[in-house]
Amino acid sequence: EKTKATAEKLKAALAAAQAEPANAAAWEEAETLASQLQKPDDMAALYRKVLKPGLDSELVTALGQRALRFFEEWYAGETDRAVELLRQVLAADPDADWAIERITILLSVQQRWDEVLATYDQALSGTSEGARRHRLLQEAAAVASDSGATERAIGYLQALFNTTPAAPEISSALER
Repeated sequence: EKTKATAEKLKAALAAAQAEPANAAAWEEAETLASQLQKPDDMAALYRKVLKPGLDSELVTALGQRALRFFEEWYAGETDRAVELLRQVLAADPDADWAIERITILLSVQQRWDEVLATYDQALSGTSEGARRHRLLQEAAAVASDSGATERAIGYLQALFNTTPAAPEISSALER
């Protein structure tokens, strides 16, 4: 009977969190009840449902980081689940550099270099200029170089050179 009541409370809490994504208390209650009932999949599904394009970037960050903590607690070691969530965060907010950083860490640990570089490529496709593009190109070039993807490293370095042709360290890296 108590479990049934808790299940009803969970259902209500999930609905409240979905209806008001900015309500941190609703998310807290839903997570607590999901934990009590050992139903992390219900919470994970709600995070995936709510983290969509159109949300305010601050809310995407708050929910995305909250969801990541939840996923790490409940799905520890399941890198693909966390990466999928983080890719969803990036779809909702392409400027969420914290999500790019986290994806690259998770995938680098497993030496999944093509996926790391694809993450950089996706971020770069939406960034046409400025310090962010410069930083992303530097990071991608370093990963490509370190992982033995020489052609890709050259491509990133060439793009970097095109944005800052006077930088001697880029010229030197391209020559090597």
